[in-house]
Amino acid sequence: MRTHEPIIVMVSFPDRELAIQITHQLLENKLVACVQLSTIESHYKWNGTLESTNEYMASFKTVQALWEKIEQTILLAHPYEVPEILAIPIKEISPAYFRWMLDELSLSGQQIHV
Repeated sequence: MRTHEPIIVMVSFPDRELAIQITHQLLENKLVACVQLSTIESHYKWNGTLESTNEYMASFKTVQALWEKIEQTILLAHPYEVPEILAIPIKEISPAYFRWMLDELSLSGQQIHV
């Protein structure tokens, strides 16, 4: 896999404040280019018990090369014992949007071709 493949990192958060705090941290460190937050209702089994909770889902637009730093940042601040952190490959992307994304990310001066 090429390290500059675009991905969406999906993360659920227990509250809006934490979602925004981590969003700002990732944006300020140029690890993500754009974030969308939405409210969701999650249903799952935890320790044998059916659970239901309202959460915030963050969709972080970034590239594969930054995955490990993003995951570490989230894990350090996330209160869940097992947080949902998913990297989803983007199969197709508008070249203009992808160029904008790359301009917003901290890729250490690496040469990138779109």
